[in-house]
This record gives sequence, structure tokens and C-alpha cells, in this order.
Amino acid sequence: MSRRTTFRFVRGLAPHAVLLVIAALTYGLVPAVASAEPLEDTDSGQLHLDFQVGAGAYYSQRNYQQSATQTEGTSSWQEGYVKLGLSGKRKLAAGSEFYATVSALSKRTFGDGDPAGWTTRQDHGAALSEAYVGWRSGDMFPALGKDGVHFTAGRRRLFVGDGFLIAKDGLSLGRDYAGGAYDRGGVYYLAPENSFAQTAALRLGGEQGLVSEFMWLKSHNPGQARPEFAVVSLMGKSLRNLIGISYIEVLDTDKALDAKQRKGVRTYSVRTQGDMGVKNLFVSAEFAHQRRHSGNERAWYGEVGWTFDDLPGKPSVNYRYSYFSDRFDPLLYGNVRGLGTWVQGELAGNYAGPFNSNTKVHHINFKATPAENFSVGLLAYRFSSLNKSIGRLDGYEIDLYAEWIVDRFYVMPAIGWYKPRYDSANGGSQIGTTKGNLWGMLLVTYTF
Repeated sequence: MSRRTTFRFVRGLAPHAVLLVIAALTYGLVPAVASAEPLEDTDSGQLHLDFQVGAGAYYSQRNYQQSATQTEGTSSWQEGYVKLGLSGKRKLAAGSEFYATVSALSKRTFGDGDPAGWTTRQDHGAALSEAYVGWRSGDMFPALGKDGVHFTAGRRRLFVGDGFLIAKDGLSLGRDYAGGAYDRGGVYYLAPENSFAQTAALRLGGEQGLVSEFMWLKSHNPGQARPEFAVVSLMGKSLRNLIGISYIEVLDTDKALDAKQRKGVRTYSVRTQGDMGVKNLFVSAEFAHQRRHSGNERAWYGEVGWTFDDLPGKPSVNYRYSYFSDRFDPLLYGNVRGLGTWVQGELAGNYAGPFNSNTKVHHINFKATPAENFSVGLLAYRFSSLNKSIGRLDGYEIDLYAEWIVDRFYVMPAIGWYKPRYDSANGGSQIGTTKGNLWGMLLVTYTF
């Protein structure tokens, strides 16, 4: 990387990073002066005031042709949100418990907007973030284990497995993308508005043994065509291993927005995860068979990792291969286990593509925790498009990041390099060149 490129990168990110930290600290003073203590804390129940402010500063050396608004050049932008709510729980007979949460948020994008043109500086919004109730059975049904019956209903985030197919409803496009047909207020990367609009979920079974889950999920997100899902899962769980099967059906969509023709799509999956009886080993795999109107599709992955717990920082190294057939619908996937699962590539997975369809991906994940509140990680990807007539999103990405937790602050700086094989004139998405893209970001959140 040349000195000139390095200077342009630092110049593009650094001023906004300083403003970001000042803004986060300023917002943080408000709840600190008020009180971070529960509004009520007794033997019979608790009531909490919940507050979170998050902000991100980003820089990308290249832009991507995901909308008609982007041209060749750089992008420097910022995102922020404030979230406020109440959460509480009440203890009932036999250790059972009733709980509820309600929260609202305000969000905004600043600067150039992101490099894919999903959002611009005009994008902002306010929304009801969460509003749900739940009940856990405690010791009422000993045969089902502790909390063997668990029911929730309302506006909340739910996921299946580790988010390979369903993780959240976080897609948040802006008013300039596709003429505003999919506008949800922007703040695309932070995506603080990630709850399904309506849900009902019943879980039968405890921490171990046979567990079944039944979900109904309704999205009001125009970027996802406002889908409605039915989900049934059956799992066998031990202390260190899991095997499960799931059935997901798209019951309905908004026909005018359903460009992927999702209505009626049925997905069957089988998954496993655990150490297979070997200390320090990690194995995870899932296979999904999908019945679409255009034919059958499939996606699968296999992952193996090892933790060196006798070394300082307990470093871990994982390798994963994932495959998504050319017209596979990845549904509402997202990160659950951590970065890269399942948004693959901080730049590729968010802006350049591929987006878990028509691709195969080799991925290496290294992570170490030198201190209890500090960790560092390295993510490396190789993307290869399957059907080149649909798109040529072959490329490489390397991401280096750190996570630092101080009191109620979470700080994550990251820097990365993305190199496509094809540009936008030859079936790729990077505009004007196949040269590498140096990008960076800084995230800060404050929570109580």
C-alpha cells in the first residue's frame, strides 16, 4: 500500500472518528448523571430503565454498484442511534417468571452515505424497537427441565440456530435506493431496528434433552418484501453438543415488493454443533434444502476449529467452507455467533456482495483474548461466484478488528482490504476498477 493511499485513508476516517468518540461520550453523560440503578429491585421482581447509544464512523476507498446513485470514488459516512426503554420481570409460583420489554429508538445517517448507495445523509427515522411479553415455567414441569415451557409474543428479535437462515430483521435501506420503495430510515451497518414486527414463539424443553420450537414471525420490512414465516424446529441437546432439524415456510409477502418471489418458499435444514467429545475442538455444520417456484436450491457449510487454551490469550483458529447455489434465497440471515457468522466479509457481506447466494466461500477466523475485556481477531475470505451469467462477485477480503469493553462502553475499531476480480463493467460490483479497497471503521456503544 502506498504512502499516498495510507494518507488518504487516515484523512478520510480520522476526523469523523474523533467526532464519533466526542458524541458517544456526550450522550453517555446523560444517563450517568441520572441513574443506572434499577427502578425497582425486590425479591418478587425487577423494573429497569434501559438506555443505549451507538455510533459508527466509516471510510471506503471504493464504491459499489448496488444502486443507481453511486459513482466511482470514495465514501466517508457516519451512523448513530439512541434507544430508550423499560424492561421488567415478576417472579411467580414454582419459580416461573413473567417478563416484558418495551423500547423505542431514533437513528440517522451522516456524511456521504455508504459505498453501495443503500443509504445517504438524508436518511433518518424513529421506530418502536421492541414490545413483547414472555413467560418461563421455572420448575412447574419437572419432566421438561428448568424453564421447560417458554412462551413469548410481540415485537422482538428471534433466530434459528446460529443465524444461517434466520437471525434478525435488520435490513435498513434508505429513501434514495430504488426510489424509496424500500425505505426504512437507513443506518444500514449498525441496524439497531432488528426486531420482527409481530412474533409468537413456544419452546418446549430445557437446556438438555429433546427441545422443540414453534415460531410465527411477521416482518413489516419493505426491503424484505414484508414476509411472514412459520418455523418448526426439533433439537437434541447435550451439555456440549447439539443436533437439530428445522422447517421454514414463507406464508405470505407483499406482492408488489416481492422481487425474489419468496411467497411459498419452503426450506428444510439439518444442523449440528459442538466439540464431539474432544476438548478444545469446535465443529459446526448445516445443510439446507430449499423448494422455490423456479426449482430446488441448496446451501450448506462445514466448519472446524481449535482453541489453544494453554497459550496466552487462548487463541482459536477456525476454517469454514460454505456453499450457496445460484438462486438460493438466504432469507433473513445475520451475525449471531460473532463477526462473519453469517454476514461474510465486513465489506463484501454488507456492500460489495455476494450476499450468501450464488457463491462458495473459504473462510479463516483467528481470535485471541489477551485480557478479559480486550480481544483481537482476523477474518480472511475467498469468494467464488458459481453462475457467472448472474454475477461475477469473485474476490478476497481480509479484516482485522479489536473489541474493547470498558465499564459500559463497547469499542470496536476495524480495518480491512477487499480485492475483487471483476469490476462493474465486467459483471462485478466495484465501480471503475479491480484495484484493492482499503476501508476502516470505528464503532462505539454505551449501554445501561
